[in-house]
Amino acid sequence: MYTSARAEYSQATLDSGFDRHANYNESHFLRKPPAIKILITTAVRNRAVTTNPEEVASIFTAHWRSIMIAPTDTPLPDAAQVSQVINHVDSELSPEQRNDLDRPTATSELRDAIKSVRKNKSPGPDGWPAVFFQTAPETFAAILSIVFEYQRKQHGCLLTHQHKSSITLLYKKGDRTDPGNYHPIALMPVEVKILSRVLAYRLSAVAATLIHPSQAGFVIGRSMADHIHLIDALQHKATRDNEEWYATFLDFAKAYDMVRWSFLFEVMEKMNIGPDFLSWVHLLYKNPKPISSSMAPSAQRLNQHGESNKAAHCHVYYLTFTWSPSEQCSVHTRKPASN
Repeated sequence: MYTSARAEYSQATLDSGFDRHANYNESHFLRKPPAIKILITTAVRNRAVTTNPEEVASIFTAHWRSIMIAPTDTPLPDAAQVSQVINHVDSELSPEQRNDLDRPTATSELRDAIKSVRKNKSPGPDGWPAVFFQTAPETFAAILSIVFEYQRKQHGCLLTHQHKSSITLLYKKGDRTDPGNYHPIALMPVEVKILSRVLAYRLSAVAATLIHPSQAGFVIGRSMADHIHLIDALQHKATRDNEEWYATFLDFAKAYDMVRWSFLFEVMEKMNIGPDFLSWVHLLYKNPKPISSSMAPSAQRLNQHGESNKAAHCHVYYLTFTWSPSEQCSVHTRKPASN
C-alpha cells in the first residue's frame, strides 16, 4: 500500500511539473523548477542604506562594471613596450602540436563535450539546458558541427542569442549590501559552452608546454596544493636560518577580467598557435553581451567594451606573463623540452 501510494504521489508530482513547464514557456520545458532566489534589495550609497530597487540595481551594476569592463578613457598600451614584452616570449608549440590544435572540429569531440556537461547546470538566457542536448548527443553534435563551422568560416560571428550571457551574483558572506561580497558567474548558452569546452580540452593537452611551472591553476598534472607546501617549506627554512623573508599575495580579482584581447592574440600567435584555432577563439570572444540578471528590479546591460569574457576557456589567460617596471618584464612562459 505504501509503495503504491508513494508511486502515485511521485507521478502526480511529475505531472504537475509537466503542466507547469508547458504553461510557463516551451523553451524552459526541460529546466528544473526555478530555485528560490533571494533578490538583492538593499545597498549602501554615501554611507546611507537604500532600498530603492532602481538605486540598488544601479549601485551593484556600477560596482561590477568597474571590475569587468575597461573604462572608456583607458589609454592604449604603449606599442613599443608591448613589442618588447612579446619578444620575450620564448615558448612555442611544435609543428605537430600546432597542427593538432588546428585540426577540424570533430563530431566526436562535440558529442563528448555534450555528455560531459552536468545535467543540473543552469542554462543561459535562452533557457535551453544541457539535458536537452543530452537527449540525443550524436544528433546535436552533428548539427552543432555544421553550425559552428559555418559561423567560423562564412559568418565570422555567433548568433545574436549566442552572444548573450546572464551575469548572476552569488552571495558569499558578510554584509549583503556590499557588492564585493558577491561572486559573479556568467550563464551562457549551452551550445557555446560545448564549443568552449572542446577548445579547452584541446588546449589543455599542450598547456603545460606553454604555461610557466609556477602557474598551477587550470593545468593538468599541477595542483594549488604544491604552492601551499612550497610556502610552508619556505617559512620553515626562514625560521631555521633565522632570516627575514617576505611573501606577497596579489589580488587576482580584476586581472583575469581585464586581459586586453588584442594583446592576448599576439601572445598566442607568438607561441605558434595556428590560425584555425585562433579563429575559433575569435569566434567566442567577438561582441559578447553580458546582462545582469540577479539585481532588482530588472536585468541591465553592462555595456561591455570588450575586455572581459569569463565564458571562454581559462587556459588562454595563463599563456601570458606579468609586467614589472623594476625588472622590465617577467615572462611566465615555458620553453619546450629539447629532444
